[in-house]
Amino acid sequence: MKEKDNFIFLPAGLITCVVFLLVFCLPVSGQLCTGSLGDPVLNQTFGKGPTPAQPLSAAATSYRYNGADCPDDGSYTLLSQTRNCFNSWHTIITDHTGDGQGYFMLVNASFAPSDFYVDTVRGMCANTSYEFSAWLMNMVRASNQINPNITFTIEKTDGTVLGRFSSGPVTASSTPSWTKYGLFFKTPPGTFDVVVRMRNNAPGGIGNDIALDDIAFRACGPLVSTRIAGTGGTINLCEGDQTTFMLNSEVAAGYTAPFYQWQVSTNGGRQWKDVAGETSLNYERKPTSAGRYLYRLTVVDAENAGSSSCRIGSSPVLIVVHENPQVSAGPDRVLLKGERTRLQGSVMGDSTLFNWSPQTFMENPNSVTPTVQPEQ
Repeated sequence: MKEKDNFIFLPAGLITCVVFLLVFCLPVSGQLCTGSLGDPVLNQTFGKGPTPAQPLSAAATSYRYNGADCPDDGSYTLLSQTRNCFNSWHTIITDHTGDGQGYFMLVNASFAPSDFYVDTVRGMCANTSYEFSAWLMNMVRASNQINPNITFTIEKTDGTVLGRFSSGPVTASSTPSWTKYGLFFKTPPGTFDVVVRMRNNAPGGIGNDIALDDIAFRACGPLVSTRIAGTGGTINLCEGDQTTFMLNSEVAAGYTAPFYQWQVSTNGGRQWKDVAGETSLNYERKPTSAGRYLYRLTVVDAENAGSSSCRIGSSPVLIVVHENPQVSAGPDRVLLKGERTRLQGSVMGDSTLFNWSPQTFMENPNSVTPTVQPEQ
């Protein structure tokens, strides 16, 4: 049984890091999009649930499926956590996103270099630029073991290579660290399906073991920026406010015939809906009911306007309409002079502030149920 090590590699660029249960996100590496991205055409998270997960389809990997927490040479498993395999691997208790039930792919490399992940991505747009990305981790803690070395290749279904990037040695680290790798490519005219291939170039043996998570394809285009005119950020309103707001966008050069479409999300960006008729750079936002509203502008070449997989989108702006509070001073009180009583006020609403008036003879006006002792 060979010992394992954990993997980590970072790119010089994005430095958004999240610390979660001692698992670190590091910079990205590769040729990644520098403009705006669209929603994922493919977003392979491997799912979530009880460990271990079901095996991948036969077309996805040439490695054997092993349901154990610590797969042996030439095998893989899908699981949400692994603890100190072979006395040399990192302990990982969440996936890349910090989800304790989210699966990731854990690979114990074969002795001969080979493909460990292959997938066909369908429904893409022709003549469109895309970013492919994936998160990797070197599983081995020790620095004196074999480091993984991964080549990412994007091909047409006939094998024609559209893009290729090699990670180089993914060096070990003392703590588990996920690193984003990726490459930038363009689909030729008439190409709607591509094959992604990940090949481990390093030989098997002591080390060369890796975790894989969150594989994504996203359309990439020129930078799109959106702002709420006359403001510096999030807008907070009260329910019933009739103020309208103008949303403005700018799109860098890159499209010959751009098609614009404003979108809104009311669930934190998980789903987006087109705003009917709003197809210009500017959008006048009318009053709405209470809720949290994210707005963004999407852009695509007019020839691909009917396909959501071709669009790119701006970073969203947020308008929050707060429900009006429901407030009561509680029931009337009757007492004799010199007695004390507690008022039974109540306040319901979103981030409410309240104030008693008058505050005469009141012990704690900052309490919703203050004690009072009137002198007459």
